Amino acid sequence: MHLAELHLENFRLFARLALTLRPGLNVLVGENDAGKSAVIDAVRLVVGAAGHDTARIDADRDFHWRSDQREPEARLAITCKFAGISEADASGFIEHLTYEGDPEAPQAPVLYLTLVAHRPTRAGSVKVKHASRWRVSVELRSGKDGQGPWFEGPARALLEATYLKPLRDAERELSSGRNSRLSQILRHTLAIAGEDDEAFDVQAFVSALGSGDPGVSLPQTLLRRGELADHLIETHAGVSKARARLNEDYLHHLALGSDRMSSHIGVACGADELRLRLLLEKLELLLLPSGPSAADPEASGAAMTRRPRLHPRGLGYQNLLFMACELLLLGQDEEKMPLLLIEEPEAHLHPQLQLRLIDFLLSRTEPGLRSAAKAETEEAAADAERGDSDRSLGKGAPSGAGYGAAWPDARSERPVQVLMSTHSPVLASKLPLGSLIVLAGGQGFSLAEGRTRLVAGDYRFLQRFLDATKANLFFARGVIVVEGTAEALLLPTIAALLGIDLAKHGVSIVNVGGTGLHRYARILMRSDDVPGPCPVACVTDRDVLPDCARDILMLKPGSRQKTESQIDADAWMKAKVKADGQRVRTFVSDHWTLEYDLARAGLEREIYIAGRLAARDDETDGPGDRAGAAWTEWEAEAEQAYEQLRADCTDPIERAVRVYKVVAAGSKAAAAQTLARILEERYSTAAERRVFASKVPRYLSEALRHATATDQPMPVARAEVLVDE
Repeated sequence: MHLAELHLENFRLFARLALTLRPGLNVLVGENDAGKSAVIDAVRLVVGAAGHDTARIDADRDFHWRSDQREPEARLAITCKFAGISEADASGFIEHLTYEGDPEAPQAPVLYLTLVAHRPTRAGSVKVKHASRWRVSVELRSGKDGQGPWFEGPARALLEATYLKPLRDAERELSSGRNSRLSQILRHTLAIAGEDDEAFDVQAFVSALGSGDPGVSLPQTLLRRGELADHLIETHAGVSKARARLNEDYLHHLALGSDRMSSHIGVACGADELRLRLLLEKLELLLLPSGPSAADPEASGAAMTRRPRLHPRGLGYQNLLFMACELLLLGQDEEKMPLLLIEEPEAHLHPQLQLRLIDFLLSRTEPGLRSAAKAETEEAAADAERGDSDRSLGKGAPSGAGYGAAWPDARSERPVQVLMSTHSPVLASKLPLGSLIVLAGGQGFSLAEGRTRLVAGDYRFLQRFLDATKANLFFARGVIVVEGTAEALLLPTIAALLGIDLAKHGVSIVNVGGTGLHRYARILMRSDDVPGPCPVACVTDRDVLPDCARDILMLKPGSRQKTESQIDADAWMKAKVKADGQRVRTFVSDHWTLEYDLARAGLEREIYIAGRLAARDDETDGPGDRAGAAWTEWEAEAEQAYEQLRADCTDPIERAVRVYKVVAAGSKAAAAQTLARILEERYSTAAERRVFASKVPRYLSEALRHATATDQPMPVARAEVLVDE
């Protein structure tokens, strides 16, 4: 049984939201205030959650407030649809089920739950008064239309999810104490909850033990061992003496007449259920120190029988321990909804531990699912070694270098559904792409297959190459996809000189390294043609050489690079932008490559000097380093060489090719970094930046305008129209 759909109406920032969820892992990504916590809280409001915190509708913050209204909406609704209901699950919800499917075939049971809340208003008809305060009225009903029976009591308890809140205090949750989370978890694990009671006479056991009877043995159940411990504590000499002194020296003298006052000092227990709970509340869960004694109990011998000396562990490891403990319960408790809600699982974890966490979660949520990094290489071999029946049981989980011990056999525990939110590009890059849901602009965009413009090959490609640097696109308000390091290094400087702050606009630059540019763009394109979560600008080279370039660059006759006279310009451009659509646009260089186009547009001198200086990169402390005394001399030499080039070559096209040749002879990345420094220094005033704006190729300025959602026209010759308001 799993949560299959979630529908929100007038809940917080969402006027309307519909999400389809997978049975396994579902990950909400997006910028701050995109609504990730709101989605998780909505589920909590319907199903409830284990722990100390109870979610309640808040009249001030939970009702959607439209920008054109003077007060929030008066009504909100949250609908959850549960599918995959087994016969065992159905028995607890029999009067609440709906049957769906082909009328000609056996229909599948599903469970719809709708929470409707009305906000108290002065003019509203729904008002519930308690003391001097107005309260929100809330009802939770089953049925597809939300008009079925009220859903409360034991049925709702069966749906209770497990919730790990953000900034959780894992150490406190795992400590001993009244109603501790650890005691709640242990009380419901099969090893304890499934114990059969045993006959045990504690007095006879102690007498037999004192007589040296070799047949005496300890009780087996936790409850009876606790009873034995209580008896030993109560009959301890110190406790007995204190009880006798209290009775004889104090209470006896305080009694009236013939009354007899006496007391008993004992361990508080009561009924067996209470005794078990009190026993479990004494336990705490701690991490052992790393080393042989922790890894191998046999290596430490008798030392392991004593309480270990523990060093405090950090918040990150405590967080991992807490999540492992919750998953232990979810995987074993057959009566509990296997739904885990986690906010920011990456809290306090360094990147390597984040990756281990994701592998672990995948093993618990989707048995048999391989780690994304090993999926393709293992699949063929695994299929050859096992049959379909074995595959369904989760055999062959990965182990080895980079993965530690093998994942636990999926047969021993139920799969768990996880709905989590994250701000971590590290996690986002490791997760299966189809498990991500991007929240933006009050909408949800699932990246599951069939919901995007990606095809199956795209998903395999992106799973291999979507690293943490590229995954920041899931958290951006605008994306610029570039094909090389030069563009990635130069575009922020060009934007700043044009008065555009990319950080302020929340724009991410994704460098795909010349491979699969449009695959990345299609991540955020929708199969239903609904505009995606943010504008995407793909910046690419035209890759058409000027006719004179073949001789200048001394290209071999068989080179596949096309020249301007060899192509149909219109057909070439159509092929470059064929993947455009919705909020994705491709911006193609006007002529050839970035460096050549910048030179043609008017930055010829700066690019030539940057190329010459980058060639001497090994002689400085790094690209653009101007601390050395030799820099001024090298820059003067480069200036002189450029003037000589201008004198010798009067054709601007040929000269731009020769400038490009200088850059291409060395490191384009070093040249781009050096050029960025030169541009910042040479165009530092407002007047100089207006001159700079006239030298920026139009395709770059238009790409910046699209990614930042700047609607005003941007003539290349007028930089002031680019300046942020």
